[in-house]
Amino acid sequence: MKILWFAHRDIKHPKAGGAERTIYEVGKRLSKLNIGVNLVTVNPGYLLEYENVDGIITYRIKGNIRTHLYVRKMIKRINPDAIIDDMGHAVPWFSPWFTDKRVIVFFRHLHAKSLPGQVNFFLAKIITFLEKLYPFIYKNNIFVTESDTSANDLINLGIKKDKIVRIPPGVDLNLFHKGKKTD
Repeated sequence: MKILWFAHRDIKHPKAGGAERTIYEVGKRLSKLNIGVNLVTVNPGYLLEYENVDGIITYRIKGNIRTHLYVRKMIKRINPDAIIDDMGHAVPWFSPWFTDKRVIVFFRHLHAKSLPGQVNFFLAKIITFLEKLYPFIYKNNIFVTESDTSANDLINLGIKKDKIVRIPPGVDLNLFHKGKKTD
């Protein structure tokens, strides 16, 4: 099986955070199961354009907009069995418009709630508008999310409840051990 994962950042991006950590951890585990993981992401300008990162074949394309323009090309090039459109940074990838392959949307949270004060008013309005298009862009696709709050946000956007799968994040027991109970 071969997966194509679209995301705005990868684990080596200077602004990588929790979303990128999840992509990395899930991707490397899938790779160990002999599932081909191909990640298409934005290159901040100085990272390798092509790199194998712990089994994740990473393609980095310079420019946020340009990366989105490469979606169709990368789907044809990789010819995946399944696609993940990662919404870690709100702007949709539109993958279902370019393929009949299974597309899964990984939804982190509704950005409209956190944008004020982070970006200018105009950009906040554009991103909020794009989020409202999710039910149209991804009308036949499954949304995977980690929390009940995010699942409810998707329902409020107009995503049907039967198209939402909640998968809570796990804990790496090699890093964290159960401690002694305190009073």
